[in-house]
Amino acid sequence: MKKFLFFICIICKFLLVSQTFSDLEKFNIEKSMDFYNIPGVSIALIENSQLLKAESYGDATEESQFMVSGFNNLISAVAIMILKEAGFVDLDTDVNTYLKTWKLRENIVTRNRKVTLRMILSHMSGIDESIPDLYSNPEDKPEINKLLDRLNIRYYPGLKRRYVWSSFLILEKIIEDLTGKKYYEYITDSILKPLAMNSSVYKEPERPAKGYDLFGKELAPDIPIYPVVSALGLWSTPSDIAKLIIEIDKILISEYEGVISKDSVKEILSYQPGGWGLGVSLKFNDDKLIYRHSGISRGYVNYFISRPYKQQGIIIMTNGENAWKLIMELLHTFKNYKDWGI
Repeated sequence: MKKFLFFICIICKFLLVSQTFSDLEKFNIEKSMDFYNIPGVSIALIENSQLLKAESYGDATEESQFMVSGFNNLISAVAIMILKEAGFVDLDTDVNTYLKTWKLRENIVTRNRKVTLRMILSHMSGIDESIPDLYSNPEDKPEINKLLDRLNIRYYPGLKRRYVWSSFLILEKIIEDLTGKKYYEYITDSILKPLAMNSSVYKEPERPAKGYDLFGKELAPDIPIYPVVSALGLWSTPSDIAKLIIEIDKILISEYEGVISKDSVKEILSYQPGGWGLGVSLKFNDDKLIYRHSGISRGYVNYFISRPYKQQGIIIMTNGENAWKLIMELLHTFKNYKDWGI
């Protein structure tokens, strides 16, 4: 009887995979990749809070590491929540309270309204974006305090959402000041290692998917280095990012005890002033809730989306700058995605 039930479970899982991916299998992804000049695509699908399947196409493999870029926002939010639970920070306190060797300069728009961690994570800080430089040599990267000196609070904090990479430098500095570790060391110890995200690194990746421009031309052989590590520094795979999403979703919908508490996950996935969550974009409410984020950097375009209460998620990573339309086409090949309301 046990063998029979086990056999039935295997058959059901196979049918679920087949049903979920049947449209993808009909979709000529190689033809679209060629049309959009995208050399490599890697996909992971989450079903029932498990990694259901991982697929790679073109010159990408399941082990290929992509520059994650915007996905870092969610990781930074989790890191801040770990510090909050330990009593080191409060989301609504002036960030200068936690900064030791550098302070955010006061100006006319901040005299009566201070920048907080909540504002930074929800992109409501009022900080003006400074275009991040790219470096091929780690030794050319400026010290974090010099990068912080470039920040300028141009808009009234908390008034309007403006997506800003640069503001995450402040989170990076706070984490380093409070923990005595480099940002990447703290993230590795508190998040990546506990979740066995073994293909996720903040150093030069061992298996990088080479980046390509809009026209399918390979970029310089040197690995691009962004100075804002907390916003653009991670290299990872769809399967590794799936581990993070599964962790968050399991904490939210069950009694599972993970890297942060259920209350912290609910905080991250709650609407903030401006319409975002903390480190993620949100849509809908209650059991229809969706959280998501894109990741766009030099040579790479990525996207993840999760429907936690339905225990479903999709992660797509590409190594071509012209990949956005291809990603949208891919999303709509999944049968159940058409029912998500997006």
